[in-house]
Amino acid sequence: YLGGFLTGVSNGLGSIVAVTILINRWFLEKRSTALGVCAASTGLATVVFSPLMTRLIETLSLQICFRAVALFSTVVAVLVFLILRDDPYKIGKLPYGQKEEVKTQEAGGPGVRFSTLHWWVMLLAVALFGACATPSVSHQTVLLTTEGFSPMTAARAYSISGAALMLGKIAFGALSDRVGRMRSTIVFCAILLVSLTMFLFLGSGSVPLAFASFALFGVGLTVYTVGILSLIHIS
Repeated sequence: YLGGFLTGVSNGLGSIVAVTILINRWFLEKRSTALGVCAASTGLATVVFSPLMTRLIETLSLQICFRAVALFSTVVAVLVFLILRDDPYKIGKLPYGQKEEVKTQEAGGPGVRFSTLHWWVMLLAVALFGACATPSVSHQTVLLTTEGFSPMTAARAYSISGAALMLGKIAFGALSDRVGRMRSTIVFCAILLVSLTMFLFLGSGSVPLAFASFALFGVGLTVYTVGILSLIHIS
């Protein structure tokens, strides 16, 4: 229980929320692209580290796998602490996209001010979105195996979904900077809806359909991660 509690606290303090604050301070232009590239690392971790951890567990033990992950996380945390700076102005730099003659009080600017009603509506929307998206991720492979697909096919589909999620985050960021965040959100929500509709037909046993639906799901799921954060300016 203590391990789970500490994991949740560490993820909250050092994961995407903290990264979003840093990106808002360091980028005035191409902010969504920077956020998408940064968040894409989660998809890369799914594709790369999952088989490595599985190999460690199978060849050595679960305890050694956890120790290796802890050691790797510690090394990365030390590097981040030594390299990253929370504000470009503190080291005599300007945020990306800011001109020399432009003077702002802080890198992020004033941001968007929400009324109390808007905050509650936004929180309700995020909660409903999470209730739909999170269980879908957790039960992806279970869905395929219960529909008669082999565990290997389910694993491959899950890897495809992770790779698509990684590319989708980068694509969402680039598209947001080009056509706007709201339009990008609508497009990726539509992709997510199509993928969930395709899930209804997995009982046919079609492997190409499974791979295609999981790929679209990974792309559409981007709106649940990068999409929500890119709509909010955190200074």
